[in-house]
Parts: sequence; C-alpha cells; structure tokens
Amino acid sequence: MEGYVYMKVLKICRTCEFNMKGYCGNSGVYEYNEQIKKDDIECTGWGAELKYFSELIDNAPWYIKDPYKRYEIYFGDVLELLEQDHRGDGVEINIYDAIEKIYGIRWWELSKILGVSQGVVSYAKTRGTIPKRKIFFSNCLHIPVEFFDTILSTQLDVLEQCKEKFYKFYGEEKIEKMRMAANEDLFRKP
Repeated sequence: MEGYVYMKVLKICRTCEFNMKGYCGNSGVYEYNEQIKKDDIECTGWGAELKYFSELIDNAPWYIKDPYKRYEIYFGDVLELLEQDHRGDGVEINIYDAIEKIYGIRWWELSKILGVSQGVVSYAKTRGTIPKRKIFFSNCLHIPVEFFDTILSTQLDVLEQCKEKFYKFYGEEKIEKMRMAANEDLFRKP
C-alpha cells in the first residue's frame, strides 16, 4: 500500500525469549549458555520474548492483527504473515474485512446497501461470495470482481480508489441513510 511502512520482524538476541540476562538459552548464533556479545545479530534459534510479542501484535497491520484477535490465526502465523508482508508479497485479506476497514461499512450495513439479507452477506463473509453474487456486489461497490476471490494487502490502495468511486456515485448522505436503516433493522424487536 502506498505510504505504508511494512513491519520487519527483528529476530535478534535483543528481542529473543532465550536471551537470559545476556546469555544464550538456546543455540543459534551463540551456543547454549554462551555470553551474548552483540544483541543485534539475526539468529536462527530465535523466539519472541513477551514484550516484543506484545509489540508485534500491537503494531501489526489490521489485516494481520484482527484475525489474530478473533483467534483465526496463531502467533506463528502472525510472524509468517508479517514477514510475507515485509517482503512485499502481500497478505490475503477477507474482502468483507477490507470493505469494513476501507469503506467504513460493517457487514450488516452492507446487506442493506446491497439490497440482500444479512444472511447472504454473512455467508459470503464466512464462506466466500457465490458466483451469482460476485458481479452484482462488484457493480454495487465499484470493486473489481476478482477481489471477491482474492485481495492482497498490496492491493488496498486500489480498494481505496474503489471506495472513492462508490461514495462519489451514491453520495455520503444516501450511504449514511442506508447504514442507519441497517442498524435500525438490526436492533428492531421482532
């Protein structure tokens, strides 16, 4: 994404759980129980210490942090995805999560905007968009059809442009009215 600084995982002695007060508690660059002379060397025996683990989670981009906080991925996955993102390979994102973050529209509000039931959007969010809906959703949201199959973090700038077209086409006021109606429907008693 333009202007985004990708996070690098520092697999060095300074951030390692095996740095035992300046002595190596594993083996990699240093042998077990060897004094650590330089703590900024990348190491194969590295594991994230608790403080660094928290820092990584706190500073991870939303498309990695949110799935972790929803228990959809493990910490090892977070490390892999951060490295993948840092290399510029892009991380696959759920299109409905991306719509929520970029467009500012939650999935149940999206159902009102798209003129479908909340169940349709919920199904698409959790299991994927069925073929007959992809073109319709694409046209309504001004999003390329292929994004409903796969969207990568490297394509979020394109989604930002789609959002601008969407808001320009419908107008902020109309979109806000549909969002409000969706929220009223959500909390309306049967």
